[in-house]
Amino acid sequence: RQIEAEEVEVEVEGDEVHARVKNYQVEVSKSERRLLHDCDDFAKQVEQRGLCKHLVRLFLSLPPESAAAILGDLRENRKAWSFSTPA
Repeated sequence: RQIEAEEVEVEVEGDEVHARVKNYQVEVSKSERRLLHDCDDFAKQVEQRGLCKHLVRLFLSLPPESAAAILGDLRENRKAWSFSTPA
């Protein structure tokens, strides 16, 4: 099922993005190159550094220049990024 825009809450503070997508939390730090997310699909892809539908929806909800900056760095420096789930 498609995730609607109304199901996304985003707060951007400098290089940090804190979001809720449906009932899941997402934290993105461009300066620290860190993605933290608490869904099972993401947890299964952490080692491969894959993205789940919640992260895709988040990036679609960000201002285009913010999303492009984060995704561009992720594409160019994927191995430098930390992908994790909360402890």
